[in-house]
Amino acid sequence: MLVSFMRVWLLVILSFTALMAPSPFASFAAVLLVGQGLKLFVDKRSWSITAINLGTMVILPISLTAAFQIIMPDQTTIQLQLSFLTQPLTVNVLLAILLSLPSIYTVLFDLGQLNVTIRPNNRRMGSRLTQSSFMLILVIAAFYLTAVVIGNAVVFLVTTIFALVVLFALWRALLIARKDSIKLTGPMIRLLAGSEKQVDVTVHNLIGRKFFACIFPEPDWLRIEPSCFILNDRASIVMNINQPPLSGPLQPIFHLVVSDLLGLVQCHRSVQPVQVKIIPRARYARQLALQYLSGGIGTGLVGLAPLSGNTKPGRGMDYIGSRRYQPGDRLKDIDWKHSLKLKDTISKEYARSGGQSTAILANFDVTDPQEVDDLGFNLISAAITLAQDAVPTALAFYNRDGVILVTDTENPELILRRLLSLINNIRTLPVVKRRLQPAEITTLNRSVNLLEQYTSSNFSGLKALLDFEKKAIRLATTTHPLTKAIDSLVTRLSPPSTVVVASKPGEDADVLSWTLDQLQRKGYEIIRMEETRAFESERN
Repeated sequence: MLVSFMRVWLLVILSFTALMAPSPFASFAAVLLVGQGLKLFVDKRSWSITAINLGTMVILPISLTAAFQIIMPDQTTIQLQLSFLTQPLTVNVLLAILLSLPSIYTVLFDLGQLNVTIRPNNRRMGSRLTQSSFMLILVIAAFYLTAVVIGNAVVFLVTTIFALVVLFALWRALLIARKDSIKLTGPMIRLLAGSEKQVDVTVHNLIGRKFFACIFPEPDWLRIEPSCFILNDRASIVMNINQPPLSGPLQPIFHLVVSDLLGLVQCHRSVQPVQVKIIPRARYARQLALQYLSGGIGTGLVGLAPLSGNTKPGRGMDYIGSRRYQPGDRLKDIDWKHSLKLKDTISKEYARSGGQSTAILANFDVTDPQEVDDLGFNLISAAITLAQDAVPTALAFYNRDGVILVTDTENPELILRRLLSLINNIRTLPVVKRRLQPAEITTLNRSVNLLEQYTSSNFSGLKALLDFEKKAIRLATTTHPLTKAIDSLVTRLSPPSTVVVASKPGEDADVLSWTLDQLQRKGYEIIRMEETRAFESERN
């Protein structure tokens, strides 16, 4: 309400000055009047608003003094004993300055509006003057220099009043921007690695004065809403935890920035308001598996979204989910809605009668503890799901050294018990650096088939290169432990059984892609758990 009154007052005074002041002061007032109107259309984050306000603060009292000299020419001169001022200090000068004081208020108000819209970029700890403070100091120095050069009493007095106001604001800002001005409190948080959660964090104002604050979490899996706000007494902010890693910190660090409303002084410091206990997903899945085996729970952790009841993905009548397109999918099964949304070709899956056996396939070599947790979770959740559906299950595990285990199809609960004892065999090995991206066998075969339609020498060279790549992959599969595990598995499991791939593609990506393509050609159903989870995450 007050700022609106001040703006209207300035517009009235500027209009009066534009009408009554002599040339060129009337022109100056008219330009300032237009500038005040243009502020309505300028972005609040623009320094041009501050420039217009500072220009109004100095030029308006000068032009208004010229207008008063015409209206009230005879005025008593007030002696100001400063040798560099050539302009006499009259009642007209003091009255013009007094009527122009609202321009100082608008300078500070719009500067505060600008501060609220600017996010602090400097993350260096400690208290410091901001860009706004240095700008105001330079402006005051420039105005004083101008007053001395032209000997103008109006500019000198207006600048003095403005400097006193800025000094008072700086003093208040130094009282606000200190370490004990704010306190954050939050609860102890427990959640699974890779899951999501929202937590309320309370922000307390400890000094009783309103100020501006920003909070930036250092971990990229944390988000604060709102991250910047004006704090009066206390406020509640929302902390979003989005899929924290297994190695996440127990007390994540937040970068806290406190400043006065004008943004003259900032205090940067680090705080740790919450404690986060990240539970490995594999440990959680193991607990559920033990409860399930002991009869403590009737339904466990569903790890395979496409499996429901005693059904398998196929070409039945009941829709059970969607997945990325695979060669051989019918055109009428394309999920056009999700294809447009995700910018990828998505196919619908339908349930067909159960009864087919399922094998869980995994590479027990991973690259870091996070992948150990992911693989353990995938294995146990898949086994629980299959046990709930009473699906006969086999296991096929391998690593870089050879085949670990291939079983016949057995009772899924027995398989689950055996799996729990094998999880500890997962090991971490150094990452093997690849020079080329893993080949997608389906795309490679399609490209070769297309090139066979052309006889040009340009296309024949490219086809020869792709044929060489296929031959290299085929040769690599002949001695790979994965091939040995699959050869042993297909003698125990006939199509149209399902093969669930629990591990992520690693150094065996080319061999895995080739082998799964061969299994699909033989009639096996392939479910890649990581791909299924990624698709569900994108769709949600």
